[in-house]
Amino acid sequence: IIHPDDRKYVESAVYEGSVKNKRFSIEYRIISKDGALKWVFEQGITIKDKKNQPLFIEGYIADITDRKLAEQKMIQSENKFRILFNYLNEAVFVHPWKESNFQKFVEVNDTAVQRYGYSREEFYKLTPSNLSLRDEFSDSNANAIRKTLRDKGSVSFETNHVTKAGKIIPVVINANLIELNEDKFIQSIVHDLSDRKISEAKLKHKTEIEQLMIGISADFIGSSINDVDQLI
Repeated sequence: IIHPDDRKYVESAVYEGSVKNKRFSIEYRIISKDGALKWVFEQGITIKDKKNQPLFIEGYIADITDRKLAEQKMIQSENKFRILFNYLNEAVFVHPWKESNFQKFVEVNDTAVQRYGYSREEFYKLTPSNLSLRDEFSDSNANAIRKTLRDKGSVSFETNHVTKAGKIIPVVINANLIELNEDKFIQSIVHDLSDRKISEAKLKHKTEIEQLMIGISADFIGSSINDVDQLI
């Protein structure tokens, strides 16, 4: 009833345990009488006679199908999450939650690596404070952010980040408290505001020019011909 693909593995594990006179522990697949595929855990030891010849295996077998299916679903979910994590066109950072101080990053996505210029290994040695301008990451600001996260579970704010090359990027950070394996982490999605800031600056400049033109036009309209001649 052992699955064909697992037979050699099972035979090898049992044989090795017998030769070394040690207990073996293995997980493998079986095919039940009705054709269903199941996972089992087996632990045992080979009992031998006085001449060191195998007599039988003493041990037990337990059905672990539900556990293995749950593990497989978790792996599939993690793979889907990682694909989505790295597919996002926004920089994403994950670091442990602590009541005081921001901790080192434990995960970043591909966009973060490309945008900030650090390798993953370099990121794992950094904390959020290393990406911020010093005057914008004061203790009072950091404490306020942590308090909002603790009380509401999420926080959103605008700030500036600095890349490895020293380039300043205006960003908006959407941070959330998440729980993984009973531990709390901060997951931050960071949106680059550079294009918006440029557009805002252009709009502001255009508005200032328009206001200036309106003022000049008003001056002309409210002036006599002689005044206009003098302005010209």
